[in-house]
This record gives sequence, structure tokens and C-alpha cells, in this order.
Amino acid sequence: MLGASRFDRPTLFYGLAHFGKSLFWYSSEILFAYYLSEVSGMPAQYMGIILAAGFIAGAAADLILGRLLMKTLSNTLGAARLQTAGAVASALMFMLLFTGALVPLPYRLAFALILGLGFRLAYALYDLPQNALLSLATRDNDSRSRVSSLRLFFSGAASLIVALSVGPLLTANLHLSSAKRFFILAVILAVTAVSTSFGLWRVVHGRGQGAQRPEATPVSYIATLKGLPRSLWVIIVSTFIISATVSCFGKVEPYYATYVLKSALWGGVIITSASLGTALSQPVWAYLSLKFSRLTVSSVASAGLALSTFMFWLSAHVPVIAICCAFLFGCASGGLGMILWAAFGDVVSRGNHQVVGTSYGLLTAIIKIALAFGGLMIGYGLSLFDYRGQASAGLVAFMCVPALAGALTVLAFSIVGLRSDKERLL
Repeated sequence: MLGASRFDRPTLFYGLAHFGKSLFWYSSEILFAYYLSEVSGMPAQYMGIILAAGFIAGAAADLILGRLLMKTLSNTLGAARLQTAGAVASALMFMLLFTGALVPLPYRLAFALILGLGFRLAYALYDLPQNALLSLATRDNDSRSRVSSLRLFFSGAASLIVALSVGPLLTANLHLSSAKRFFILAVILAVTAVSTSFGLWRVVHGRGQGAQRPEATPVSYIATLKGLPRSLWVIIVSTFIISATVSCFGKVEPYYATYVLKSALWGGVIITSASLGTALSQPVWAYLSLKFSRLTVSSVASAGLALSTFMFWLSAHVPVIAICCAFLFGCASGGLGMILWAAFGDVVSRGNHQVVGTSYGLLTAIIKIALAFGGLMIGYGLSLFDYRGQASAGLVAFMCVPALAGALTVLAFSIVGLRSDKERLL
């Protein structure tokens, strides 16, 4: 049903639903850390603990729900219905989460921790079924390449919307307080997410998809892990590395805008440029993925990510050049994300449909564990130096060094894979 062409109706609705879900993802990635420490007034270490606890809870939810909901996640109609329910639950938690700055100070830590956990649990119900559709509702590698590319296009568009909000959220020249501005944004994003997820459910329901596969029987995670081919483990490890390292760039960027550039405008333009790169480059990555192997495209994307990150590091104090480097960063990170998701979908679709839910649960759990590690690293790192004062220049290295290391590691994996004739790793 999905990926027959790039802009057929079901594929477009899937992309829009992914856009709605990505608004939550990028808001929690780019804005939540800043909201906790700078708007809610929490110490950086507490912020890191809250982020990490939420991601760990989300990872556990992915693993548990991937198995408990195996029957639902083995057919397209059940998956589409579940992602709508998850969108509603996530929207409620998300809006409450951004009321934390209005809670009395003695209760803010507990409030943020509880609501953060609630949001991550609800998001697992939203995220898992949408991801499973990448394998359940596509026919071949080409269709998965199209869907993965469209996912990343709309993911980039969502990142762009969140990035465009950075300037208005950080500026001090508006009548509304920062806390109220964050909450208004949360309401707008929540409405968008629920409406787009409902649209996907309606188009899948209208096509009557969901009865084409036999009923799934319980498969343990031990059995799933034993059945995973080597190629899938390479994808999972690469995804962990990229998630843990590249995410530091976006999370630290609002701090960089505030304390290094001292300009909400330039900071907003730079993060917007990265989002534009992710979205606008997707047709190119889709074309390359149809012409070349997954490993070749992965090598190009990871090399581009390393180069653009290094160039940003060198030019971070020159906003015009930094904007160009951020655009290339977005292009490369978007391409790498697209190829990893498409490759994962390829391998899962060739296996037993009974383990689609557990396989995607494992991948998303790994991503969230990686992000938890990144959140702890950011919280701890920011506590080591006076990033609001004379040591603010260290924020640039904090943005770039992890992303550069991650890109070089995945590049090494890709080169080793290209030189091996024994097995196509991706």
C-alpha cells in the first residue's frame, strides 16, 4: 500500500502522520532540555536526569509493548488504529509537560519527572505502530526507500517548524512570558499530531488493509535476538552511535544561540538551516538509494556529516558560514537517517512478520537508550563549566565533538562493509 510512488495518497498521508509525530520528537529533542534548565530554572544535572529517565522509560515501553501488542503490530489496520490512540495520549502528556514552569518551584522536579515518564510511555504507543508500517505496508526495497525518504522529508519539515519557533521562544521582546509561549506551541503541535494520525488511520481503514497476514503468535525477545542476522546488528549499532552523538548538536544549539551568538535570530536561522537541509535533500538521497547500495549511500552520508560538523566547529562564531555548514549537516544527517531506516525495513520485511513489532521495539528502545546516554552526557557536561559566562565558547565543542566522532565511526563501519565481499551489511 505504501511507497507505490512518492506522492500517492496513502504514502502522502503516512508522511503527514510522521510529520505530526516528529513535531513531538523534535520538540522534546531541541526544546525540552532548554525549557527545563532555562525556563523552569532547574540545575543542568537535574535536567539530564529527567531526560535520561524519560528515554529509559520509553525504551522499556518499546520492548514491552513490542511483545504485548504483537498481534496488533503484525497487520496494517491494527497498527494504524494504535498510532491514533498513541497520538491522543501523547498530545495530552505533551501539553501538560510544558506547564512545568507554572508549577511552584518545590514541586517542579517531581512534576517534570512524572510527566516526562508519562509522555515517553504514551509516545511508545504512537511511535511503534507507525514505524512497523514501514515493513508491514511496503512491498519491496524501492518502496521502502521512497517511504523512508518521505519520512525524512516530513521529519525535516517538522524539525524546521520547531527550529522556526526557537527565535520567538527565546526572544525577550514579546509581551507573553517564555513559559506561556512554550505552552501555546505545545497546544498547536498537539492538535497537528492528533489530526494527522487520524488521517492515516482513515486512509488505511478505507483501504481495508489488515487481514492479509495470519495471526501472530507470541515470540520472546530471546527468540527475536537469536534470529537477527548480522546485517541487522550492524544497523542497530550504527543507529545507537548516531542517536547518542548527533543529537547533542540539536540539544545544545539553543544554548549556543543564547550564550555564544547572543542572538535568538541567528540561532533560529542556523537550526532552521539544518532542518531545511534534512528536508530538501531527501529527493537526492532517494535517487541515490535507488541507484547505489545502502552501504555506498551510508558512506557518502557519514563522510558528509563528519565534514560539515568539522566545518561548523571552525566557523561557529561567523553566523553566515555557520548557516551554510548547518545546512550541509542537515543534508548529511538526514541522508544517514534515511538509509539506516530503509535498510532496517529491508531486513525486517524479509523475516517472519510475527517479529515485526519486537524488531522495531528493539530498534526504538536502542535509540532511546542512546538518547538517554546523550541526555546524561549533556547534563553532566554543562555542569562542568560556566556555559552562561566566560566559558561559553565550550558550547561549540560540546555541539560538534560527539557528532564528529559518531559520523567517523559509522563511516568506518561502512568502509569495512564495502570492502567485504562475504556479506552485504546494509
